[in-house]
Amino acid sequence: MRSRFYLLGYPGYLQLALLAGVSQFIPIIGPFIVVAFLVIFELASGDTTGALIAIFVLYPLILWLPGSYIRAKLMGRRIAIHPILRMIGIIGGISVMGIVGLIFGPFFIALLISAYRILIDQMNMAKEGADTPE
Repeated sequence: MRSRFYLLGYPGYLQLALLAGVSQFIPIIGPFIVVAFLVIFELASGDTTGALIAIFVLYPLILWLPGSYIRAKLMGRRIAIHPILRMIGIIGGISVMGIVGLIFGPFFIALLISAYRILIDQMNMAKEGADTPE
């Protein structure tokens, strides 16, 4: 299967496809680094049209769509938390624990939300038990 980099005529399309895939593990800045590299390559080659294609076609289709949209949808099905809380977990986890926080940040947020829901359920059960006369 040929990559989109091949279809756009980039040399080293296999390496660029691997770089784009690996960059998905570094949220926010990973895809930006790949696009910045391609824009610099195109500008150094003197091809402004290629640089614009890299910005307006490659970034949304190859890097943003799988990295931001699809990952958020898949995580939303697995983790029943609001997307904003999920992003707080990802960004907070990365800032506190580095790249390991990418995984542990949303995990800790999900644990906190689960603990909160259990606490609310227990308090409601205790309240209902206190309201019924014996």
